[in-house]
Amino acid sequence: MVIRPTCLLLGGLVLFVPACTDATGPNAIRFLNAAQVVAGDDHTCYLDIAGVGHCWGWGRLGQLGDGDTLTRKAPVQVVSQVRFEVLAAGSSHTCGVGEGGEASCWGSAFAGELGNGMDQGRVTLPALVVGGIRFSTISVGDGHTCAITGAGIAHCWGEGNNGQLGSASAGNHTTPTLVATSETFSSIAAGQQFTCAVSTSNDAYCWGDNTWGQLGIGSTGGVQATPVKVVGGHRFASIQVGKIFACGLTTSDEAFCWGSGSFGRLGIGLNIDSVVTTPAAVAGGHKFRSLSLGRDHACGVSTENEAFCWGLNTYGKLGDRIGASSLSPNPVGGGLDFRQVSVGVSHTCAVTTGGVGYCWGLNIAGQLGREGISRSTDPLRVFEP
Repeated sequence: MVIRPTCLLLGGLVLFVPACTDATGPNAIRFLNAAQVVAGDDHTCYLDIAGVGHCWGWGRLGQLGDGDTLTRKAPVQVVSQVRFEVLAAGSSHTCGVGEGGEASCWGSAFAGELGNGMDQGRVTLPALVVGGIRFSTISVGDGHTCAITGAGIAHCWGEGNNGQLGSASAGNHTTPTLVATSETFSSIAAGQQFTCAVSTSNDAYCWGDNTWGQLGIGSTGGVQATPVKVVGGHRFASIQVGKIFACGLTTSDEAFCWGSGSFGRLGIGLNIDSVVTTPAAVAGGHKFRSLSLGRDHACGVSTENEAFCWGLNTYGKLGDRIGASSLSPNPVGGGLDFRQVSVGVSHTCAVTTGGVGYCWGLNIAGQLGREGISRSTDPLRVFEP
């Protein structure tokens, strides 16, 4: 699950460019064009326009980055001298990319997912990923992490027993390892034991576990230890993955999903217990600028700044009182204009066009950033610029 600052939006297509600045010169402080939010399984982080991270929710493994292992029900600042341009949150760790391209990670280190050479324990403060590689974007999954350099070269590290690192062999890696392909990539997303990416020629590729058809290759089962092209011939601009499904946005802002179809998580208008092994169009005809996927629900922001969610609606995580689930995109309540949305397991958070952070869904671990409530169907204001 990851977001990246942008300075240009052309027809809803996000162009990944360096952060905007309001000053020049070697000592100028760089400011992001917009605030960002990322939701992990049970924690959330907000990146303000000065590049400072703030996290809240479940923190027992150090994933909040505040030097402690406490669960926080209100935002705490990530303790780092680095000004981040990108944050990404996963199951039990968090990573960021600084303005110089250096990557840092914190939280669980049990499978090497922090990229600092550790294969056990936890880290409560941001620690540099070893190797000195400069990245432009990063994505965090359950037990592995993937990132892309400015030249589009993909690296992954962490848990790799199901081929999710794309290194052509099974096994964990505690430091960045090249994805075994000649392709260069513009977008990458790490999920639960699989990874997907979009090449600079707008083709989607996936690798890792294919039990639920989440690789989009027209079949189920098996493991792919190197990238394989998603079938269908679509020209994708970006891709996101959940636990056992994936969705991509085409260059014309259309959303397609594949993988496990139960609970309506694919948004294609069907609740199917079987799998969808090739990209299927998300229902409703909406044009999206971004998507985010969790375990059994997904959300997107339309090119008209409206947030939609679909899938399982436990704890109100779809942001509306619509019943048990929604088989197709349903508008989030509140009438807010959103810039970006991020999905956890049982909660959802988003940032408005004015930079205000909102969250909704389950709050048992404080992942909504609010005291005194257990859940909310309605978006709750959490953080302001």
